[in-house]
Amino acid sequence: MVNDQDTTPDLRVLSDLKQIDRIQILLNEYTALRAEIVSRTGYGFQILVIGTAILTWFLTATSSSRPWYFWFGVAVFVVTFSIANFVNTRDLSRAAHRVKELEHEINSRAGEHLLVWETLAGVMSRMCLIQSFFSKVEPRSEEHTSELQSH
Repeated sequence: MVNDQDTTPDLRVLSDLKQIDRIQILLNEYTALRAEIVSRTGYGFQILVIGTAILTWFLTATSSSRPWYFWFGVAVFVVTFSIANFVNTRDLSRAAHRVKELEHEINSRAGEHLLVWETLAGVMSRMCLIQSFFSKVEPRSEEHTSELQSH
């Protein structure tokens, strides 16, 4: 059986991209992911505000005539809020981890530590969200940047 990787040419050899072009492409992805993180953070606050408003309405609504309506509404709210929060947190974490990978890749290609935010101060790529609520998160020192690799 012939392995497809044995017959596939090395695409880097065929490419006429220079190192600066590769860095620029990676920087574009980095910028897009940072914007995604900011957007998803705002979305998380919107979920919180809407959830708080709905929960306040449920708690102030009269439930004496049909209490099962109230509890059904609360159950639907809790499930919906939990799913929205889970999806947003999952995507934030994925984006933060990729930004950290891109920082390392770009820094390695450039030969110096140019991008360090997620590596030194990022919360989502360092610990889980629940843990970050109960611990003091301080930026790491420059010693935590990994060694540069040549590409």
